[in-house]
This record gives sequence, structure tokens and C-alpha cells, in this order.
Amino acid sequence: MGKPVSLVEQSAVAADEFRYSSIDGAVRQRLDGFESQLRGADTLGAMQALIAYLSDLRRELRSDDWRTLAAEVVNTHPIAQLVRQCPLTAHCADKPRGYAGDADLIDHIYGLGHASRAPHPATLAGRIYAWNVNTPGCRAARRRREIIAAEIDKAAARRRPERASMLSVACGHLREADLAVAFRDGSIRRFIALDQDKESLAEVDRTYGHLGVEPMVGTVRSIIARKTVFSDMDFVYAAGLYDYLVAPIGMRLISRMFEFLRPGGRLLIANFSPSLPGIGYMETFMEWRLIYRTGDEMRALFGDLPADEIGGVDVFEDEIGAIVYAAVEKRA
Repeated sequence: MGKPVSLVEQSAVAADEFRYSSIDGAVRQRLDGFESQLRGADTLGAMQALIAYLSDLRRELRSDDWRTLAAEVVNTHPIAQLVRQCPLTAHCADKPRGYAGDADLIDHIYGLGHASRAPHPATLAGRIYAWNVNTPGCRAARRRREIIAAEIDKAAARRRPERASMLSVACGHLREADLAVAFRDGSIRRFIALDQDKESLAEVDRTYGHLGVEPMVGTVRSIIARKTVFSDMDFVYAAGLYDYLVAPIGMRLISRMFEFLRPGGRLLIANFSPSLPGIGYMETFMEWRLIYRTGDEMRALFGDLPADEIGGVDVFEDEIGAIVYAAVEKRA
């Protein structure tokens, strides 16, 4: 027989269960109120209050308790089906490609693809959707596209009069190619779009193959294992990948990508910040969990690079303060 559970231990367990049942009841009651408010005239105010409430819960609870609450209370409440009338929320929760945050979802955030079938703004679904597409996270994703496009053009300009070679790791649908002038002015010699999602690569080939973009299947694992190798790159970047990588893997990948650069080449990564509003909503109704990093944590990812080969690490945020960027140049 196992060791008997003492009365003190039994009391502690009972108290803990009572405490969490009380929290569950309070949360359900608040969600009831948000549901009623959403169905009323002030949908946007309800969304703002709901997102703030979930963020407060996430911050105050232990991570395991938050996950349990999200799964057993928030996502079983009728409000979950209500907010999933929003196509962005539903797409992420449904995971049609097997993972959250796929390239179709990012297209939707950009106003492309399925965005043309957004619900009418006079409907409840349309009002919830209007809120979501204008959150700091969505605005930051659109701004990230612009920043990456500008980096591509800068890399091409640094290489002139020669033509530049570039690599996008976890490229998605490569929509920055629509904005970067370098794809159309002849200043790119080679551009490799690397991803593990063959559907994404098929879209890249269909849309940008005529610009000379080379879609290629590759994974983080294949890069780290040196089964996928490149050289003499002027610019290498990963726009959304680091939101999903733990630090040890992220550092090893940076070391490999840095090896791909020619002297004077630039490596850039981007990562959502823990200060992003709406994380609680993303982790509950969208079932979309990211790894968030501060500027110092981003800088630390470059810690394994040889100091004598780098020209300094540049860390900066977008104007929204939702995404942190970190870049390093290989000393010429």
C-alpha cells in the first residue's frame, strides 16, 4: 500500500480544489457578462474588456493553472463559439494545415485570400472580425511585412552594382515579395524561399516563380544537421519562425544561418514581444501559443556567434511595440 495521505495534506488538497472551483465560477460569471455584452450594441467595447480580462488571468495564474482554465472553462463556455464566428479566430482554432498561424491565416491578416470573404460588418461576426484584424498583433504582422520588404531592398542596394543572393527561412507565402522593389528591378541574382509546408511553397512558385524565386523544401532540423546548406548569401531572414523555437534550437539555427552569409551579409530574425496585448485571447479562443521574447532575450540568441566575425547586434522594435527584431552583420 502507498503512504497514507495525512489530514493536513487532505485539507490542503481540499482547499486547493475549493479555491480553483471558486475561480472557475467567477470566470464563468464574467464570461457570461461578456457574452451578453457582445450580443448587445457595444461589441467592440466587449472585445476590449474580454481581451484585457483574459490577459489579466494569464498574468496572475501559474502557467499550468492557466492552461487548465483555458481548456476547461474558457473554451467550453458558449462565448467561445460566439467569437469563433470571426474567420481569423476560427481558422486558427481549426488548424486546417495542422498548425496555428499558417500562411493562409497570415494572408488573411494582410487582407489577401480569404479576407475577401470577411463577414459583413453589420453582423456580430463582422464586428468581432473588425476588432480582431485591427488588434496590435495583426497591425504588427502587417508592419513586419513592410519591414522585411525594406530589408530586402536595402540588402540589394548594399550589393550593387552586383546582384544579391537572399534566403527566407520558413517563408510562408512570401508576401513581402509584393512590396520589395528588388524583385522587379533586376537586383536579385538568387532568392531561395525555404519552408517545410509544401502547400506554401506551391503558392510561392505560382505567384513569384516568374520573378526567379526558388521554392525549396527544408526544415529547421535539416539546417541544423547541415543537410540544407547555402553560401555567399547577402541577406538571410526568418520573419515568423522564432515565435515557435525554444532558445537552444533558436541559437543553433542562428549559428547555421550565420554560416550562410558572405562577408558583409546580414541576418535578421523577428519575434513577438511578451508585451503584446491579446495573448490571452490567442491562447484560448484561437488556440495559438507562441514563444515571446524581449529585446534582451533576442540579443542573447546571438551569444554563440564568434565575436571576431560579427559587426555588432542590432535590436529594435516596430512602432507598435509588438514585434522585436534582431539583426547581425558578418564582418567583412
